[in-house]
Amino acid sequence: RTEDGRPDMNAPVPKTADGRPDLSGTWVPEGARGSLFDESKILGWARDAMAEAARRYYADDPRFHCLPSGPSSYPAGASVGGMRRIVQHPEFIAVLNPDMTYRQIFMDGRELEEEPVLPTWMGYSVGRWDGDTLVVESNGYNDKTWLTREGLPHTEQLRITERYTRLDYGHMALEITYEDPGTFSEPVQATVDLVLRPDG
Repeated sequence: RTEDGRPDMNAPVPKTADGRPDLSGTWVPEGARGSLFDESKILGWARDAMAEAARRYYADDPRFHCLPSGPSSYPAGASVGGMRRIVQHPEFIAVLNPDMTYRQIFMDGRELEEEPVLPTWMGYSVGRWDGDTLVVESNGYNDKTWLTREGLPHTEQLRITERYTRLDYGHMALEITYEDPGTFSEPVQATVDLVLRPDG
């Protein structure tokens, strides 16, 4: 804390007992950018679906029907479901979302299943450490969710890789790669700036 009692957002990265960066806490996105938002990389059927979503004022957004947001929360802003609480344990990491959904990221060394038995709203995730960066690979998503709040759909071929790097006490960089040959002409990326809300 600083002399006035406020959290020192620029303090060093906290560590867990095993020496890993501690990613625990409530994180709020402050902007997303990248080729995920470049419509030239999106196949025609998906662009048409986005146009239809806009025409209908996004009434089919899953969250408006009390359904899980799925991967659309990854690059979303805080006011539209992007805030998340990360709970870190050596064997798994849980991500708790404002829409009452959660993700389990298995950290026990298992490989990502090439063909998950059943597609789900939140997908199936495994994680590993690459130095001080947490790398999360996910697949097994159903096609009932969007990738962005602008109604970008996806297919069940979707595979996502996230890289979480805590920069200091109050800031974390999230780099996301999306691979879905049914939706994109090539893999696309998004970068999200996450800010800790320590007293929230």
